[in-house]
Amino acid sequence: MINLKIKSQKGQAFSVFKILIAAIVSLAILMLLLNIMGMINFNPSSKPDSAVKDLVKTAYSSPYTSQSKNVTFTEKNNAIVSQQITQAGVGLDESQIIFCEPAASTLSSFSATDGIIYSGKSDKEVTLYAFCSTDGTIPAAYDVFSKCSPQLGAEDTMCFVTIGPKK
Repeated sequence: MINLKIKSQKGQAFSVFKILIAAIVSLAILMLLLNIMGMINFNPSSKPDSAVKDLVKTAYSSPYTSQSKNVTFTEKNNAIVSQQITQAGVGLDESQIIFCEPAASTLSSFSATDGIIYSGKSDKEVTLYAFCSTDGTIPAAYDVFSKCSPQLGAEDTMCFVTIGPKK
């Protein structure tokens, strides 16, 4: 009878290891799924005014890196004004934020002076771009900013905002 108890104890120990291995594998799968879910954008379009604030803040904190976000313009939210951005706590003066005309000819219903103005009558999805530099220049690699005028001799950080076709 003693021998039977030893055999049954070995079998029970093996089942605990099977449960432990299953728990480790399921935890690894869960972590992988959470990472994939984190990369998916569940809200691809947002309001242009809040998107500009977020983009300029991000671009200001990491100069020489273009930031972008898809947004939807409607007749109701047709203008983005630089004062709205500075009031959001970016820490920039209005003169440090430059709105640029869109480079793409397909965006003829948009204009930019002190903000980006949409004159279309239906919803239009586009990509907003923001780029900040500490010397007022824009690298040629960023062709979406081709209609922006560099601010040569700028002593402060300059941020450029424009739009392009939805990517």
